[in-house]
Amino acid sequence: MPFGELVRADTHRHRGSRSHGSLDRFRATLTAAGSAVFGWSKRPERATGGCRTRRGRPAYRPAMTDPEGPLPRWVYWRRRAVAAAGSVGLLVVLVWLLAMLHEHDQPDARGAAAYSSTTPASTTESSTPSSTSTAPPSSSASGSAVPSVSGTPAGAPVAPAAAPAIPPPPPPPPPPPPPGPCPDAVIRVVAEVDRPGYGPGDHPEFRLVVLNAGPVACVRDISRHLRELMVTPIGPGNRLWSSNDCYSGDVDGPRLLRPGERAEFGVTWARRTSAPGCPGGRNAVPPGDYFLVGRLGKLVSAPTRFHLG
Repeated sequence: MPFGELVRADTHRHRGSRSHGSLDRFRATLTAAGSAVFGWSKRPERATGGCRTRRGRPAYRPAMTDPEGPLPRWVYWRRRAVAAAGSVGLLVVLVWLLAMLHEHDQPDARGAAAYSSTTPASTTESSTPSSTSTAPPSSSASGSAVPSVSGTPAGAPVAPAAAPAIPPPPPPPPPPPPPGPCPDAVIRVVAEVDRPGYGPGDHPEFRLVVLNAGPVACVRDISRHLRELMVTPIGPGNRLWSSNDCYSGDVDGPRLLRPGERAEFGVTWARRTSAPGCPGGRNAVPPGDYFLVGRLGKLVSAPTRFHLG
């Protein structure tokens, strides 16, 4: 054989032996790790004279069903059980995650299908009233036309809800009864003078005051013939003057007097005497002190004193 071919053959054998040596070392490491963790053991050589591989080395295979190693057998069996349970648990978790994703996607699909199925129905329903509204009304046996209405057209204004009924206001209270007549007990009659003394030539101003001293309004007849002012002497004697002697006619009449209201009637005295019927020959009243007395019907006031100078 030529020298070059011998060199190449030797080089090839050297390279093959190096590669097979690395592979053998990896197998030995894997076998040692499996023996330490799971109890793998080296299969013994066959009984037929020690069968070897093509390269002349014994073959090693891990025994999966018969754990052997430096630790007790139950340790390796427990490790295998834990590994198997972990694998099953991981598989269950993966299946559960896939089922959850599938359930999460189904509602969206069902909602889209429902929307696509209800859209044509709503379109058909909304178009139905427009077609029925154009149909001619049918007349009944009595001749009256009754239009057919199948629904409210889409987009038609909705009638507002009826407002709650407002209760009617309570009736007003009945008007108060008309005021009654004023009894004598609530009427006060007062005779007043504008000043307590008068000089020569002064004409006194007299007033008759009718006062309602009651708590309610009432009506009192204050006609002219019922009112009277009189001048009398301080001592015994007849009256000297009366506002009714020379006055004819009758005015006023019944009048409404509110509580505390005053009705005043004034007269100017000419400082002369008078008599019923107003006869002639009236005399001047001499200077001195006199009383002024007022009257309304049967009610008479207290005397009011004044002086003539």
